[in-house]
Amino acid sequence: MSTPPRTPPRTPPGGPAAQPPPADRRTLIADTAIALVASSGLRGLTHRAVDGAAALPAGSTSYYFRTRTALIGACYQRLAELDLADFDDGAGSGSVPGGSAGAGGVPGAGAHADADPGAGPGADVGAVRGAGRVPPVGPAPVPPDRDATAAALAELLYRWLTVGRARQLARFELSLEAARNPDLETDFHRAGQGSRARAAQALAALGAERPEEAAELLIAWTDGLLYDRLAGALARSLPAPDPAELASTVRRMLDAALAPPPRAVPAATPAPASAPRHLPGPA
Repeated sequence: MSTPPRTPPRTPPGGPAAQPPPADRRTLIADTAIALVASSGLRGLTHRAVDGAAALPAGSTSYYFRTRTALIGACYQRLAELDLADFDDGAGSGSVPGGSAGAGGVPGAGAHADADPGAGPGADVGAVRGAGRVPPVGPAPVPPDRDATAAALAELLYRWLTVGRARQLARFELSLEAARNPDLETDFHRAGQGSRARAAQALAALGAERPEEAAELLIAWTDGLLYDRLAGALARSLPAPDPAELASTVRRMLDAALAPPPRAVPAATPAPASAPRHLPGPA
């Protein structure tokens, strides 16, 4: 006997028009779950609690995310989306390389940020002109520099330490759950790939010899800084984040990440053992 399909929860008085569409409802559920984890920890994350906090009909969260594991996986995906959106906000100004504009995700690499969306990366300019759409002509993109990148990254960290504090606390709490639950490892790993790719693009544009390795270092340092300021032993006694101090710290991190990797030093060849000296014996 086949199992009948699950039906959506009944809508409250006010009718379907009062409820968001399914795609928006999934986002609403994920955002609400993240806020609950930030305020109450993982013990406060239940399907019923999300329904109540999001003002959704009872059973809505379990309809879209049947298990707790699925709900936490949705939180990972949503956190990654929000973090990348923050990164792209800085990249859109050209201060941070690695944004979504241009070829390979690097602003100014291969396409102007205002290029006609109907013209693909390999579109013929003459054909585009013939169709009445002329790609805009603007100044050549300014190559990224370390000071501008450090300032933009510091601004991003300042945002995460202040208005985005709750989201980062939830991210740390949820990451620990992935370390305990093997069923969450895949979702957690996938969610972290986007930020690493963007960091590698940014560092490659700044001249990193090994951008992927440099990105791992930079992300580890920024995560450490965020954790120390938000949840470390001295977090409550530290002064409020200062943008200038953060910019100085980020500049040092960038310099260290972009430093040429140490060259392997060949092992010294051991000196040949000398023949033992024989002392003259008694006559």
